[in-house]
Amino acid sequence: VWPTPISVIQEFSEEEVSLLLNGKNMQFEMATSTPTKNNGWIKLNAGQTGFFRVNYPLAEWEVLKEAIKTKGLHAIDRLGLEGDAYALMKAGMLPATTYLSLSEAFSNEDAATVWGSLSASFGGLMNLLRDQDYITSVEAFAGDLYKQIVQIAGWEPAKGEGHLDTLRRSIVLASAGMYG
Repeated sequence: VWPTPISVIQEFSEEEVSLLLNGKNMQFEMATSTPTKNNGWIKLNAGQTGFFRVNYPLAEWEVLKEAIKTKGLHAIDRLGLEGDAYALMKAGMLPATTYLSLSEAFSNEDAATVWGSLSASFGGLMNLLRDQDYITSVEAFAGDLYKQIVQIAGWEPAKGEGHLDTLRRSIVLASAGMYG
């Protein structure tokens, strides 16, 4: 066990909290800026600066799913959630249904890095499921995920388009093609 810096952000606060985990566990309180019972999402490893995975209770994954849909989190944190969820699913620590449900929240994602991670994760998932009877259902699910971003990215570069838009197009078109 070694000291581990932890950064935490939450939905209704502009403030990032930095903590140092000095043992196997720790408790801390977050200030809330709303008097409601639902204080919104909480995201650990804000900015993805720590070299560790974060798992949340299933209900918190659902709340974070909304933060992905609305882009309430920065792209790096959306990328981190996708990577954590995939790695945890692959390790058997998160149900595959939770990962797939979370991945649906990325349907209006615009960051090339996030699509790169999603595409790699789905490629790995397809390799894991290759011999399963339900692989065509998972492929159809993946194909649906790419429909909207393919329309946004298009087939041709837009005038003055940046390199990240070009990268995103190549990622999503290649992946969408794999899933029909």
